[in-house]
Amino acid sequence: MTEHDPNQTEDAAFAEGFVGASLSELARMPDAELATWQSGWKPGTDKHILAEKEWQRRIALRELREQFKLEERLAN
Repeated sequence: MTEHDPNQTEDAAFAEGFVGASLSELARMPDAELATWQSGWKPGTDKHILAEKEWQRRIALRELREQFKLEERLAN
């Protein structure tokens, strides 16, 4: 973990850790590109964790889509 300027606000210090990767940028990346991007960061770092959260979001979305498809098939 890096030290930050004591005069910097907590929010600014937090945001500084995510420079170069916004949530929307990660969401637009194809799986292979996200995997490559994530592999460039050590586990436990802010950017690696951000990528993990994006994977969790994708998995949850895929599960919801599959559940919806199943429910549609069962209803017909």
